Amino acid sequence: MNSQQLHELPKETALHLMDKMNREHPEDVLLWARVYGSQNTARSARLIGIDREGMDLELEFEGTTPKRLNIMFGQPLDKDDEAEHRLEELSHKAHDLAGDNTRTIIGQSISKHISRWLGWQGH
Repeated sequence: MNSQQLHELPKETALHLMDKMNREHPEDVLLWARVYGSQNTARSARLIGIDREGMDLELEFEGTTPKRLNIMFGQPLDKDDEAEHRLEELSHKAHDLAGDNTRTIIGQSISKHISRWLGWQGH
């Protein structure tokens, strides 16, 4: 086993995580770019790679070519099944660092009431 294989996740695990995050949580992927990569002007982001050490995002900016960003995990993953949980942790921490209180129960309640008071649909 070479050193690159030590850092890789099983292909099906990586593909599942990339598909899930890009399809179900694109706002979190963009928030990772803004919070962990200091890419505040990014308009969109896609998770294009993940291994035990970190993840790669492809960022789009208005009027420029896409840019690739590597975000390293603070601690490498020990097991394959830790990856999804680590991404959830990174999302929660990014929301906290960005000052997003809608992740807390009281924040969700306040957001729901504000939306209703202002006549917004959806949330």
